Amino acid sequence: DNVDESAKNFVYYAEKHFDKSKPKRKTKRKFSLVVKSAGSRSGSSGVNSRGKNRRTPRLKPNDSSMQSLVDPDLSYTWQGKMIKRSLHTPPFRSNSRAFDHDAKLAFKQILNYCGDTTSRTTFYKPNPIKYCKLVLGLGIGNISAGIKDEVYAQLIKQSIDNPNESSRIHVWELLTLVSGTFDPSIELSRYLMNHYRAAFENGKNSETLVRYAKYAMLRLQKTMKLAETPRLEVPCEEEINAVLKYQPITIEILLINGGLLKVQIDSWTTVSDLKEVITYKLDIGDERCFDLFEIDDKGFERALVASDRVLDILAFWKRNKLKDKVYLLYKIRLFFSIPAQDVEAVKLEYYQAVNDVNTSRYPCTRDDYVTLAAYDLRERLAESESSSLSSTRTDEKIIIPRIYANSSPEFLEQLKSDIMDEYDLFEGLTAEESRGAYLYHVKEWKYYGSTNFIVQNLSPGSIFPERLIVSVNKDGIILSSSSGGGIDRILQDIPYSKMTSWGYSTTDFHLEVTGGNELLLRT
Repeated sequence: DNVDESAKNFVYYAEKHFDKSKPKRKTKRKFSLVVKSAGSRSGSSGVNSRGKNRRTPRLKPNDSSMQSLVDPDLSYTWQGKMIKRSLHTPPFRSNSRAFDHDAKLAFKQILNYCGDTTSRTTFYKPNPIKYCKLVLGLGIGNISAGIKDEVYAQLIKQSIDNPNESSRIHVWELLTLVSGTFDPSIELSRYLMNHYRAAFENGKNSETLVRYAKYAMLRLQKTMKLAETPRLEVPCEEEINAVLKYQPITIEILLINGGLLKVQIDSWTTVSDLKEVITYKLDIGDERCFDLFEIDDKGFERALVASDRVLDILAFWKRNKLKDKVYLLYKIRLFFSIPAQDVEAVKLEYYQAVNDVNTSRYPCTRDDYVTLAAYDLRERLAESESSSLSSTRTDEKIIIPRIYANSSPEFLEQLKSDIMDEYDLFEGLTAEESRGAYLYHVKEWKYYGSTNFIVQNLSPGSIFPERLIVSVNKDGIILSSSSGGGIDRILQDIPYSKMTSWGYSTTDFHLEVTGGNELLLRT
């Protein structure tokens, strides 16, 4: 239905947009030997003083210099040798050389991938993924549609009258990949749709080719709809292999309780789309609180932009060859009040609170931790047979927080003993009641639900230490001291109502508080 019937044939497009004129070349001068007669005037004798014949240059027309019509190397059908210049007329004369360079680079990789090259060192079999990425990379990040249309036109050209069936299939593989990676111009898209439809309606084409033509049309339609949010990364090897097998890509999402959720995505799945799928699979009622983060083994995390393509994020990881393993993490970002009826959302909120306490994201006194650890232990064992075990067996399931990891054995034994005493006091609590009691306790903290930033204090005459942690939440900001990765103690609580003005630069943040106090912080 999306095919424009006015686009009858790709040749019409080529006649309009291809550069058909043959580039002019400088003509070489040809010389003829002319011998003058003996009776000629002085100085023009055909024989010089040494008795040798004098050569008088005379330019004769060169037949090839008269040809400025059509470039014989330019055709609208398959060719097995390199093109000498781009098929399209360069969009700007100033960058015609760069445009020709990119066009020839694209065609070379197309020949390599399809096996049409005669060079043994560049035969397509050794590394087809490399040739795919080079072709696809030419259309990534290009604002102008010039080189994108050039790649599409070259692939259509190589798919017409191709004598080798294997080469034709490889061309359609590239067309399928390109159609889902970057968009052509609106005008060329009409011819592309017509070309794709003609391919799968032709009864002489193989089943494999017809399948690729239908898939390429479907991918092109989706790409054109998302033209305003183009791809930012060249597809990775996993995506290329999945597309050629007509399969989605399965990725794993890390949950805050340590579990993994497998989700299928495709070339157009955005972060927002993935959030909706995860929310549905986890049976969460309200997804506004939750978001997707990328997090590494060291705990550094970044909230992802809703419009980003998920496969662009994965391709960025692979391109940069990150040393630390990186995960996609689904957790709470905005700490709204979650209704008790949304059971699965409350569970994730609870697991996140436990994780934040155990990793010292929030400052926690020893007494607070004893109470919270008892609730956590009761929640994990309430519905299992282990709840009837003796304290000697049960205390092995206590999770020691990061802040106490290097404590003495005597301290840890006493800590476990106090937790077990508190655990016995909570006997009879169900798992749901234990989660509710845990969350009620931590929500009493001012800094619960804050996003923390480690900053350098550059405020003149400040009484605060140089290293600070700034916690930002819905009520204001909190300045805390830090030794290591966690918060030691709260130094100042600044509600938004007491902030008179603020400003920021690339690295610095300036804040003025009621009373004339100023803060200069560097991230």
